[in-house]
Amino acid sequence: MKILITTLMAYLITGHASATSLQAVNEKLNEEIQDMDNQLFNIGFNQCDIGVWKDIISEDIEFYDVRTGLNTSFEKEINSFEDKCSKPFDVTRQLVSYEFLHPSAR
Repeated sequence: MKILITTLMAYLITGHASATSLQAVNEKLNEEIQDMDNQLFNIGFNQCDIGVWKDIISEDIEFYDVRTGLNTSFEKEINSFEDKCSKPFDVTRQLVSYEFLHPSAR
């Protein structure tokens, strides 16, 4: 991901970013976002895969929950995740659309 962003910045700074190359970078970035979203939510969150969840969530997390406010504790996030997965009902997340990029950037 860092390489992709660095490549995009290099194209933009040097002024050599053609519409075609920018579109290719946008498509690659979109694919990476979709893949990470799938891993975090469809596998980690929806299937309660604590291993995937721990691998993706950063130790310096900052997460805001409208019910409990700001969380900056990795351990608290993991405990909350484990609590969610221990409930007798499923809480799932379903993405409606992968519309990340502004239409002018496509």
